Amino acid sequence: QGEIVNRRKDGTFYNEELTITPVRDAAGEITHFLAIGQDITLRKRAEEARAQLASIVESSSDAIFALTLEGTILSWNAGAERIFGYAADEIKSRSALLLIEPDQHHEFEISLTALRTNRQSIDTEIRGIRKGGRRVDLLVTLSPISDAQETVVAASAIARDITDRKRVEAERTFLASI
Repeated sequence: QGEIVNRRKDGTFYNEELTITPVRDAAGEITHFLAIGQDITLRKRAEEARAQLASIVESSSDAIFALTLEGTILSWNAGAERIFGYAADEIKSRSALLLIEPDQHHEFEISLTALRTNRQSIDTEIRGIRKGGRRVDLLVTLSPISDAQETVVAASAIARDITDRKRVEAERTFLASI
């Protein structure tokens, strides 16, 4: 059993999963082989696309993670680790509220509820908290994750550190006021 690249009559190539089984006679001697093949080209393309998307997420400098509609963290990329300071194994299964200033918890919970109801992405600026307590300004996009029946079952969060941009804006505002 294995996978091969095969060629159609028209000369195009396709991926095939092939199982070859020996057929034996009454004496136990192999008389011929039975081959069963299945075109798996679409499955292979889907696997390649999934791997490419996973690579994009993992290499992003933005924090990208999934969470339940109750706010429990399900996945965590390297960008999230850089921004928030938590390794994936430290933060998975914990509440995303750990990453948000306490005075913004209610707003975050409202956003998750709206996401489930409206099924549209939400962009917002929030004050986050890094491991160790340091504050970080974030631009966050929450997006619905739907199942095959189009029911929103989870959310994705993409968070970009805008601390330096906010500091520069504050300095410009201050300088303009004097």
